Amino acid sequence: MNLITTKQAIINRYRRAAQDGGKRYWEAKKKLEELKANEDKYFKPEYSRRLGELTLELSDAETEAKRMIQEAHEAAARMIKADYSPDGEAINDNTVKLLKSGIVLSSAEIDNLLKNAANNTMRRIIADYADTNGISYTGKVPTEAERLEELEKMDGMARSGLQRDFYYTDVIANSDQFDSVAADNLSGDYTEA
Repeated sequence: MNLITTKQAIINRYRRAAQDGGKRYWEAKKKLEELKANEDKYFKPEYSRRLGELTLELSDAETEAKRMIQEAHEAAARMIKADYSPDGEAINDNTVKLLKSGIVLSSAEIDNLLKNAANNTMRRIIADYADTNGISYTGKVPTEAERLEELEKMDGMARSGLQRDFYYTDVIANSDQFDSVAADNLSGDYTEA
C-alpha cells in the first residue's frame, strides 16, 4: 500500500468512526436535554425512570464512539506499520541503478524522484542516498514514528466531535471539511494522487 492510499484510508476510517459515533452521541444527548427541559411534563417516577434510561443511553453512546475512534487508531497504526515495512518487491531497479551509477544528482532531481516514488521503501532509499551525499531536498519524508505520533492529532480531532456540538456539526459531520482538516494533521508531501 502506498502513502497516498494509506493517508486516504486513515482519513476515511477516522471520518466513519467520528461521524457514526458522534451522531449517536449527539442524538442521545439531545434526547436527554429535551427530557430535562420538559421535566415538569412528567410524573416524578416516570421522569426519574426516563432520566436514568437516557443517561445510560448517552453514556453507552459515548463509550461506543470512543471505542470506534480507538479501533480507527489501531487500524491506522497497522496501515502505517505495514507501509513502513521494507519491501524488496517495491524496489524500482532503474531508480536504484541511477542512485548507484555515480552520477551526482541535484536537489531538484532528488525532489522529483521522491515525488514520483510509488512507496515508502523507495522514498527511504532515495532519502538515504540524498542524506549520505549531502544533497538537500524539499520534500518531507516522515518517519514511521512521526506518522504514528500524528494519529494522536487525529484522535483529538475525532474526540472533539464528542465535546462540542458546533465542532461536530461544522467539521465532523461535514465530510469535505473533515477531510480537509484531517489532511492537515497528516504530514508529508504525498497527498497528490
